[in-house]
Amino acid sequence: MRIFLSVGHSILRGGGCTSASGYVNEYKYNKELAPYVKRALESLGHTCDVVVCPEGKFTNWKQERGYKLPIANSGRYDIVGELHLNASNGVGHGMECLYYPGDQRGLAIANRACKAFQDLGFKNRGAKARGDLYIISATKPTAVLFESFFCDNKHDTDLAKKLGFDKIAGAICYGLVGQYPNLNKGSETKVNKPVCVMYFRDGNKTTAEFIAQQLNCKCYKDNGKDLPNNEHSKYDIKYIGDLGKTRQDTAKEACKRFLGWNI
Repeated sequence: MRIFLSVGHSILRGGGCTSASGYVNEYKYNKELAPYVKRALESLGHTCDVVVCPEGKFTNWKQERGYKLPIANSGRYDIVGELHLNASNGVGHGMECLYYPGDQRGLAIANRACKAFQDLGFKNRGAKARGDLYIISATKPTAVLFESFFCDNKHDTDLAKKLGFDKIAGAICYGLVGQYPNLNKGSETKVNKPVCVMYFRDGNKTTAEFIAQQLNCKCYKDNGKDLPNNEHSKYDIKYIGDLGKTRQDTAKEACKRFLGWNI
């Protein structure tokens, strides 16, 4: 399956964050978690695109909708999932998963996810039908929203930190596709080279920055300064060169090659 995995919320122009914050920041935690979920899903043969709103661009949270929905509804995806954390002045605790009312597939995903988190030690708050959230109601594929735990509850955040990103990601993976990740023994603590995007020509800068945004990684110009040559071996570099006769062709080819888009 092809899975659209969104990191909830964004960083607004001026630096404000639209997410909740407590012992951990909701947006920052999920931005760090998302690549682990992607890795877990792809270990089972699925394709997962991580979608993060561009930072420092929007002036209010409502603009997040206009960025995400065209991608989610592009026809490329079988499932939409969005990562969130809950908050309630430190009182609430546990995991819940939201789905669109009447969507039986969404309900099944939500129930699996809640049970997987329960097995990790979180309170199972259950699957909850919600028709008022755009990422669930305005997306064409089946969509669910994961409220993995309460970011302002010390017990929840301590448990999440103790478990680590791999186990949280594994529970989300199980919810989405009904299988735990197929990772080699010991791979839970093994980190691959960080991905980055690099470009040389200024005309490819916009494409490079877009690919980096979608891959949730840094973007560098190949000038020997932004990322010194002796540092290149430390990264898995996605290079945006002249991939086509025009800039538009290069952008399309980059999306195909590095994001797996069928355009």
